[in-house]
Amino acid sequence: DKNNEFAAKVADAFEKKNVRVDVDDRNESLGKKIRDAGREWVPYVAVVGEKEENEGVLAVTVRESNTKKDMKVDGLADEIKLLCKGKPFEKLNLSRQLSQRAIIYSL
Repeated sequence: DKNNEFAAKVADAFEKKNVRVDVDDRNESLGKKIRDAGREWVPYVAVVGEKEENEGVLAVTVRESNTKKDMKVDGLADEIKLLCKGKPFEKLNLSRQLSQRAIIYSL
């Protein structure tokens, strides 16, 4: 996808602030990626595309309130940090790119 480079830059910015982030770089439709994030109980889903890159904002869906808003990367990272204040932080031992993770199917 042509926006993966920008998504990686956004992910780097979150990681510098000790905010865990996944980049869904799979070859799936945007709708499927968003549905899958919902099934995984991802609290914030940020969509990045050409518009977001040009404007310097992210299109963010907040799971808890089911609201959508445009936010700058630093603003979203700060909001997440505030919500996680006082909680332990551990980096995941997984690739942040979903395409690089193992997939387990149950029958």
